[in-house]
Amino acid sequence: MKIDSRLSSHPIVKNVNTPDQINAMFDAISYRKGSSVLRMLEDFMGDSFQAGINAFLKKYAYANAVTKDLWTELTLSWEGNHPEEEKGDVGAIMDTWTRQMGYPVVNVVRSAPDTFTLTQERFLQDPTAEYDPSESEFGYRWDIPIGYITSHSPLKKTWHYLEQESVQIKVDPEVSWVKLNINQKGYYRVNYEPAMWDQLADLCAEQVLHPPDRANLYNDALALADAELLDYPVALNLTRSLAFETDYVPWTAVVGQLIEMEKLLLETIVNQPFSDYVLTLVEPIYSSLGWADTGDHLQKLLRTDVVSIACASGSKGCLQEAATELGSWINDSTYPLPLGTKRQVCEGE
Repeated sequence: MKIDSRLSSHPIVKNVNTPDQINAMFDAISYRKGSSVLRMLEDFMGDSFQAGINAFLKKYAYANAVTKDLWTELTLSWEGNHPEEEKGDVGAIMDTWTRQMGYPVVNVVRSAPDTFTLTQERFLQDPTAEYDPSESEFGYRWDIPIGYITSHSPLKKTWHYLEQESVQIKVDPEVSWVKLNINQKGYYRVNYEPAMWDQLADLCAEQVLHPPDRANLYNDALALADAELLDYPVALNLTRSLAFETDYVPWTAVVGQLIEMEKLLLETIVNQPFSDYVLTLVEPIYSSLGWADTGDHLQKLLRTDVVSIACASGSKGCLQEAATELGSWINDSTYPLPLGTKRQVCEGE
């Protein structure tokens, strides 16, 4: 999503005329964004998605196919399993995701005790970047499938179509919070009012939300702050709950962002206070995991991330262990460095 938030990005589907243009299309946008929007499509289509894929593969098993053919089969599957009042043209929906670059941020405000109002705009990481909406046939607006939960209700779904200026979600006035993009299935970011962010921070600390939703909130908050769409104190308040975080998915969603922030602050007077703050977050999980190559697959992946940020933040224990491991390897090149921590040992972070 970081690459796709730049003006230098490109659509998934694009006309090409030369071999060089063809080769240039096989990049992170084509593969990572492509898989992400298909995952989003599968989520809102449900069983109709797999049925449509099966029909597509059967029909074109010994023939060539283009993007439109896939959308046609998925539309037929969707319309066969859903009421007519639901928007059924999968091609029209997905064109907003595949034929223009970028993605949206959905802004959420509580406009009344029983109403949350949603609006959308293009998300750009660079707050000074300028663009012309007319460059895209869709004006850099999207048909967005919105999955959400509240303090009083399980998963519900709605749409924010590109032609709508805003969408309203009606709730019981007793509802205290709402969380969008459940399990991070949607290819978009969400920005809440500051008071709502503070509520979500409490939910993360209490682990009321599932790991993918906590990861989604951490990642969105820091990305929005970097884009100057959210104040850093609000975003960092959310990260306080990392001190209690033991799951891999939330940590891996935020480690890179925290390390990048430390690098940006390196020559500033707030560098040390920020590193000290990060250490208060990471020390509990670092002390628990250590360097020993134990645990299941996710714990081993988590250890790699935790060691990275602990050493990058100046943890004395982490740096000392890295130096010890490096010294052992220098003295004996057959010495097996701990799996998943070789880069940290060799780079000293």
